[in-house]
Amino acid sequence: MSILKIRTLLFWLTVVVIISCNKPSEKNMVQYKDGKQVLNLNGLSRTGQRIEELKIEKISPDTIVNGDEFRAKLFLADKNTTLVAAYFNCLKVENPTVDTATNTFNYKRLDGCSVELPIENDTVYIAFRIGTLEKFSGYKTYTLEPITFLIKDKENIFRTQNYTFNIIMVDKK
Repeated sequence: MSILKIRTLLFWLTVVVIISCNKPSEKNMVQYKDGKQVLNLNGLSRTGQRIEELKIEKISPDTIVNGDEFRAKLFLADKNTTLVAAYFNCLKVENPTVDTATNTFNYKRLDGCSVELPIENDTVYIAFRIGTLEKFSGYKTYTLEPITFLIKDKENIFRTQNYTFNIIMVDKK
């Protein structure tokens, strides 16, 4: 083989190596710990790209009379995701995980959350009596404690998203 052929071959081999090294890697960012998925992808895709937060819709009255029962339905606007569970009274947990195994007692249990809300047909139903014994005139605005949604996408990746809203309470006349 001539030196020219060897140089040409080395040149093209170098070009191929450089091109292949410049391709972005499709690194899988999903992590598991003790058989549970670490919830490290909130707001990120499997490969670490930024994704937009899911829109949560609410059907409820904006105003309620002091002492009356408040009812609301909460659901995801994106039908390409599944609402797995919804929790109330969640503590801040460092490196939270979710049990994704279907054959365990804690199926879909989210670390740090103690109160699970009822879900039917991908809708969270909440109802409670709201009111105060103190006298007031006009209205008061209450902010509901955050509800943590556990969501699963089509790739079976779990994410959480917090949701809260205001309730305006008016005094009985």
